[in-house]
Amino acid sequence: MVITETEIGQTYECIAEHWNTKGRRSAQLKRVDEDDCEWRFTDGSELSYDWTVKHIVRKLTTLNATKPEGG
Repeated sequence: MVITETEIGQTYECIAEHWNTKGRRSAQLKRVDEDDCEWRFTDGSELSYDWTVKHIVRKLTTLNATKPEGG
């Protein structure tokens, strides 16, 4: 199943791709609706402009989303 629609405030397991190296990394990202970004890590930090979300693997629930350190 390919996820093409995302919900604001929902956390997803994603594959992000670096614009230059084309290297890919798995990350848990939260969909946001902000002027300067669309995705944030679960600790609240912004996904760098060097990376693009290429694939959304699955929607995460609060039970399987990783809590940020110290949180």
